[in-house]
Amino acid sequence: MLDSLVAGRLDAVGEQVDQAWPGRCTVAGTGEAGGFAERAVAAVVDLFPVPDDPVLPEATAFHSDGSTALGLVENAGTAAGEWVLVEAAAGGAGSLLVQLARAAAARVVGAAGGSRKLDLARELGAEVVVGYTQPGWNEEVLHATGGSGADVRPAPAVRSSPRSR
Repeated sequence: MLDSLVAGRLDAVGEQVDQAWPGRCTVAGTGEAGGFAERAVAAVVDLFPVPDDPVLPEATAFHSDGSTALGLVENAGTAAGEWVLVEAAAGGAGSLLVQLARAAAARVVGAAGGSRKLDLARELGAEVVVGYTQPGWNEEVLHATGGSGADVRPAPAVRSSPRSR
């Protein structure tokens, strides 16, 4: 999937496409491999305009991780005051999930591996951080949430964790 995203300045478009597109910086999903090529073809419906001076690798990451994070938050239905457990809280989608959950007034437990990642999760808004590479991290989540565990766990990967929906 990583190699299905492309970013760059649009060279040309077909005759039926708005001629304002050429020259614009865009991110697009090709739907298949090709993201590491110097040139790629994408459908106009898959184009996402980005500012003229982006750092393009970050723009493609945001396109992918941002879509994932928004989809997970929408599906989880996070409400104000609920505990949200975000695993990989310092990663691409995880770091966005921490911020989106906080914006929804949720309380966030950020789980990550290593002190730098835990610090980042805290900086991004996690109220509590736990190291999921350490034994007993599940118990830390239970303790931090007053024994109830997380109300919401918007995670694409399955991991043994305290109560979640």
